[in-house]
Amino acid sequence: MAQITKDNQGKINILDGELLPVIFSMQTASVARSKMTFTLLFMSPQQIGVADDWKADPSTYEVFTDFLIEQIRDSDMLFLFPTEKVAVLLLPFSGEVEAAFAVERMKKNYATIDPYRHFYTAVVEIANSHAQYDDVWQNGMTALALCHSQPPFAIEAVDWHKEREIETIKVSIIEPDETTKMTLRILLERMSLSRFTLMIETYHDGHDFLTSRWHTSGHTHLVMMNDILPRQNGVEVLNELRLMPNSDKYIIFMMSDKQSESNMLYAYEKDADEYIVKPFNIKLLEAKIKRVLKRLR
Repeated sequence: MAQITKDNQGKINILDGELLPVIFSMQTASVARSKMTFTLLFMSPQQIGVADDWKADPSTYEVFTDFLIEQIRDSDMLFLFPTEKVAVLLLPFSGEVEAAFAVERMKKNYATIDPYRHFYTAVVEIANSHAQYDDVWQNGMTALALCHSQPPFAIEAVDWHKEREIETIKVSIIEPDETTKMTLRILLERMSLSRFTLMIETYHDGHDFLTSRWHTSGHTHLVMMNDILPRQNGVEVLNELRLMPNSDKYIIFMMSDKQSESNMLYAYEKDADEYIVKPFNIKLLEAKIKRVLKRLR
């Protein structure tokens, strides 16, 4: 039966290997929401499959796992697989680069225990919610086996699960002028975005937008609106959106004919993300939109 073990400080982050599929499923489910990757380190103090190496020192695995327990952070989770003589270290909210630094730190510390001891590591970064546990396990173990012919402390990276998901972003254009509305729509439809797909709706005024259900989903939502509208102007829409739960999902571009400093300051004080003065430069506006979306990755 799977067990949860506490270390000498009472931290519950040392777990039986049987729990890894469950925790893995929870982590992958959160990837799409948090947009944060996590990494699994498949680690072994021996060359997997080389029986003579293991028979020479049967305490190697125990010494190695005791070492890992001392090295892990509060947020890390260590899963032990005594039968396979493998330990899997889960690093939440960490990518391959951060994992490599962690391995380098542990490599230096492990060498102080015994200069003749070493370990091997396979690094598997998970960047999408479609990764299947069985595939990740197989790829991690295969990569770990590839370290056999390499020098001590060899690291092998697995690249099959690093591709990020395509995120759907809703876009609302709230603009009474049909020419401006069409110009913005064409701009957005022609933008080249590698990791995003845009779902675009247009509205004549703020009242139509707020009474629709388009803006109530959990999607990241880019709102491009004029400050002056026939019903419920842009400032009123801005205020209502910022009072909604999870209001950070709204990226709000306020557009205006007014270039006065006071109007700009007022919009930013009300938490607009950008203030666009008409007539606007198409290329500059596109650059600003791409810059904002890039921060979502």
